[in-house]
Amino acid sequence: MKTSRLFLCLTALAVFTHLGSPARAAVVVTSPDFPPIGESFIATPGSVLTFFGGGGLTITVSNLILRVDSLIVRSHIGPDETDNFNATLLGDLSVNGSPTVPVSSSGPSTAILTGKWGNTTGTFDTEMLQLDLSGGSPFGPFMIRESPTKQSTGKTTITNLGGGGYKIDSFFDVFTELSIDGGASWMPQSVGGGPNPVHFDLGGAVPEPTALGLLGLSLLGALRRSRRVA
Repeated sequence: MKTSRLFLCLTALAVFTHLGSPARAAVVVTSPDFPPIGESFIATPGSVLTFFGGGGLTITVSNLILRVDSLIVRSHIGPDETDNFNATLLGDLSVNGSPTVPVSSSGPSTAILTGKWGNTTGTFDTEMLQLDLSGGSPFGPFMIRESPTKQSTGKTTITNLGGGGYKIDSFFDVFTELSIDGGASWMPQSVGGGPNPVHFDLGGAVPEPTALGLLGLSLLGALRRSRRVA
């Protein structure tokens, strides 16, 4: 009996660690078209864009959400699909450690999906080719663009759920630059203290009880019952 309870305890402990672990979210929509209009790409919680300017200037943007507003045009280059769409980037901005203020910037964006043209479902390498956004703040106007020198890559999986529903799972690892002088000069982003991309998941990353986590709960219940029997 002791050996049985020990086994249950160790197994439950190992499995239960998966409960609440972040799982990349997806969205369920009625169209397999990319990007899904009205949905948002949400940065990994805790991600902060930091931009360093002259004279000790430090600008940070946190709580980032990239919302897909409307489609401009969908086209293709050979088998690769190119999607031009309007987007809005939402976030909280701080200058030199000041209290954050909510800001937004909007403009045209472009993504390319390798091998997507003519295919309704599947998994496709994805890249953000353009992000040209303009916005305003209490500190003045600003512009954000996708880096012209670094690739902002990702992946998209579109699954037919049946009954007219589709699941779209997509992410981008995005490099950006910031301008506060109308585009005359640009400051590259820093993430986590280095020249790293910020990770955006479609729908965001949410903790959810996986099947493995639910198994952990069942094992803990069995452990309690075995103690009562003993």
